[in-house]
Amino acid sequence: MPVQPTYPGVYVQEEPSGVRTITGVSTSTAVFIGRAKQGPLNEPLLCLSYPDFERTFSSVYADSDLARAVRLFFLNGGTKCYVMRIANGAGAAEVTLKNEAGTEEVLNVKAKSAGIIGNLIRLAVSYDGLQPESTFNLEVFRWKKNSQGQWVKKDMEIWKSLNMDPNHPRYAVHYINQQSKVIYLTNIVTSTPVDGYSRSGRPVAGLSDLLSLIDNDYSRFRISVDGGAFEEVDLYGVTDLNDIQSRINTLLPTGSVTVSLKTGPSSTQYLQISSTGGDVCIEPAADKDLSRTLMLGTAQGGIEVSRFAYQRPAPNGIVFQMDKLNDFAALAQNDFDTITINGVEINLNKLNTTGTPADPMYADGYLPSPNVTGNNDGIREKWNIIAEAINDKRIDQSDFKWTAKVWGSRLALIPGADGDNEIGTLETSGGGGTDLKSYFLFNVRYYSLGTTGTGSYQANGANGKDGDAPKQKEYKDAFEILRKEVDLFNLLILPRDEDHKLEERNSLWGPASIFCQEERAFLLMDAPETWDAVQKATNPSDGVNSLRPGLVKDHSAVFHPRLIIR
Repeated sequence: MPVQPTYPGVYVQEEPSGVRTITGVSTSTAVFIGRAKQGPLNEPLLCLSYPDFERTFSSVYADSDLARAVRLFFLNGGTKCYVMRIANGAGAAEVTLKNEAGTEEVLNVKAKSAGIIGNLIRLAVSYDGLQPESTFNLEVFRWKKNSQGQWVKKDMEIWKSLNMDPNHPRYAVHYINQQSKVIYLTNIVTSTPVDGYSRSGRPVAGLSDLLSLIDNDYSRFRISVDGGAFEEVDLYGVTDLNDIQSRINTLLPTGSVTVSLKTGPSSTQYLQISSTGGDVCIEPAADKDLSRTLMLGTAQGGIEVSRFAYQRPAPNGIVFQMDKLNDFAALAQNDFDTITINGVEINLNKLNTTGTPADPMYADGYLPSPNVTGNNDGIREKWNIIAEAINDKRIDQSDFKWTAKVWGSRLALIPGADGDNEIGTLETSGGGGTDLKSYFLFNVRYYSLGTTGTGSYQANGANGKDGDAPKQKEYKDAFEILRKEVDLFNLLILPRDEDHKLEERNSLWGPASIFCQEERAFLLMDAPETWDAVQKATNPSDGVNSLRPGLVKDHSAVFHPRLIIR
């Protein structure tokens, strides 16, 4: 118990010693430096097993014994090592992606692993998601032949709801560069962002028609501007657009909006709420909701475009272009009744949903009629009818490999076969004979890193290069990187490189042994291949004595005879 000092003097108190764990220092942490088929260059990576090594650097022979040396290390009891890939003149495959308009280069994509292996990396961009006019998805993979000789997807990554806004939590460049094991992204956009906006999907004849839809039963919606919290707006009693704008801006803690009417199909107009500072998002109110009536918000059939939407890379496949939306909406429901994709005709006899063939495409046949949208949700209705017909054809006809999807107010056709650079064909016919070919974007199946990609939406492809055998400079640079980034290692191994001559290889041992002396490590040297007998190993002119000049002998060793693996 604690001593209670009451008088001057010396007091003694016994304390239990307890358990003091002594942590051992590893004597078998190795460093391997050499060429590999893949993996980051000039970056020491910790491997705790041979499968660890294979996943990052591959076991494929790269004119170096690196993979074999690491494998033997773990087979013979090794538990921990660092591997550093080096090469002379290696380079990573890359490609540049353009925006949907094809007018601006927006993203540079580069393989994380230098080498020709990057030439097999493929990308697919889609806009499928909760906000199809604001975000994009990116599929990343590498083609590889399996044991049956078939090309299969490996190292697959799927990144969803990416954004081109640098301040967004899912900003594509930061999000992917921090997490992807396959690619790096660089934003190369030079254009200025546009105003973000939310546009109604319900066409109105004008201001009076718009105001007539706002009454005591349908007057509210919730709005978020510039990433702020959702605020509920009540428009009951408004008399003009300025009144609507004022009601919204009064509620916003930051930022402001501009309210206007934009051109719609067939002399109609759409309500649009815009912001110069960020995005505008609208969702239904719990009571007296107006968003469904006006089709405001993506989920209600509206269009919400972010400030950075036009900086997204173009989607792959055949995709409807949003600047043709008014043209499509104004078409009569009998203007075509057949769609032909890659020569395969598909009947669309269900497009007339209202019973009146001359009705515009934006008119829907949903029941009850009239419904909350005034039967104006025909765009999504027609796209879903077309998509269903295409997907039914894929089920019925085994050699038809296209899949149709509806992305908000767009139709997208995704190829499921053919080559990476395959660009499909589409046309519509029958009925009034209208062909929608010009309404669509036609892009390749996959973007390709390297120089094999074609099409209008990728450029500046550069092939990856494995590089040549590393020189003394690459090894010395590697030593300096190790000095800074690896706290402790005990063994240094420089596996044989097939393209090194004997003189080049012997010139590495001196600097390597000095580095080991400075780091209190030990260099394991390979005996020259010419030492096939004891007499040659002990020959005064070209035996072991020839290795001694410049070598720190108490931090290095060469073993003979050479190990033979059968």
